[in-house]
Amino acid sequence: MTSRPTTTLFCRILTCALLLAPAFAGCRWLKLGGDSKKVDQSLAEALVDKPPVQRPPTAPAMPTAAHAALARDGWNAALAPEPPFPASAEFRWRHGDLETLLTLRADERPDLVTALAEGDLTTATNAAIGLARLHDNRGRGQLVKAVEAVTLRPAMRCAAAEALGRIDGAVDDLRKLLDRFGSGAERTSHYSPELHAELLYGLAEQCDAAEEPRFTEALKSSETAVRLAAIRAFSLPGEGALPMIGADLRSDQDHRIRAAALQALVARRHELAVEAVRGAVHDHRLEVRLAAISCLGDLDEKQATESLEKLEFEPEIIRSAAVLAWAKLGARDRVWSAAGDNSWHVRLASAEALAHWPDADGAALARRLVKDASVEVQKQTIATLAEWPLDVAGPVLLAALADGGYATRKSASAQLAERWPQAAE
Repeated sequence: MTSRPTTTLFCRILTCALLLAPAFAGCRWLKLGGDSKKVDQSLAEALVDKPPVQRPPTAPAMPTAAHAALARDGWNAALAPEPPFPASAEFRWRHGDLETLLTLRADERPDLVTALAEGDLTTATNAAIGLARLHDNRGRGQLVKAVEAVTLRPAMRCAAAEALGRIDGAVDDLRKLLDRFGSGAERTSHYSPELHAELLYGLAEQCDAAEEPRFTEALKSSETAVRLAAIRAFSLPGEGALPMIGADLRSDQDHRIRAAALQALVARRHELAVEAVRGAVHDHRLEVRLAAISCLGDLDEKQATESLEKLEFEPEIIRSAAVLAWAKLGARDRVWSAAGDNSWHVRLASAEALAHWPDADGAALARRLVKDASVEVQKQTIATLAEWPLDVAGPVLLAALADGGYATRKSASAQLAERWPQAAE
């Protein structure tokens, strides 16, 4: 047991320690060169909210989904349009994910220019193709690299060639690529007929095929895709003549080439054009027959009338094509007569042909057709009105709102809202 004097001594020592503690603390502050007021002030300043440190802005990171789409080689050939539809009406190579990105608003799309600098060849190439489709030529160099890259899938190289062909001023690039990967490379392991054809399509958009020996050489190719691209190039506007080797393709084994040869013969006013078109009206392939009928509308009326009149009792798909040919010849009476045909296909062709007559008589016929028994005829009539001036089309569209079917009223309303903002209000 602890004695009482010892307990008393311990209490006295503890009391002294408590009394001297502040003094020792003050000596420490003096030793450190400060005082209690300054320490209190420092603590106060540390507790005050300060503005965040300003750092230089950094580019926002590309969304993961967008980056994944650009890094994916999803290219495939589009469904090829059959004659007499134009070969270059749409893109020949499609990538669903990339095309979805391109439909976004500019502020929502990923930075394609930045993506060009990516080390990944697929990402950079997709970015370059995307830029070209947005009419931006900053990816031109990358497109050339992509065509040259034999490690890429042929479909992606073709998509790059197609994009390059739509960039103004790429003629020299296309010529050099054709010399390297075109007819001179047919016996090499890296030769691709599809790529050869795509480069020809691109070059045809930039110059007259008749002035380019590469097209004449391609007409002799053993590859169907190459011959088709070459003969289609001669169907585009140009002053040069179609060489005889091109005219000979009117009897090619491939129906697409025969159809394209007819268009080239007519476009270049070849001496064999009339004879070839008249004969092709009886081709065993429907696609060639339709192309020939369309070409009849591009001949002189005297040259075409006899052949078109013989089609009066043909099946409805042939009669429909004839209506459009009559329209190109300016035969108003034939088109008006077709509007009363028993076949809705023929009446639809009449509605499409109305694009040539945006006048009072055309408006009167359009008013009839927007009340046609066929919804398809009604829809085509509304679509045709989009090609007319608003002062002529407007009253017909208003009439369609009152007399057309549901789909027709909806289409007419949408067109009015787009072309006449006050109507949207």
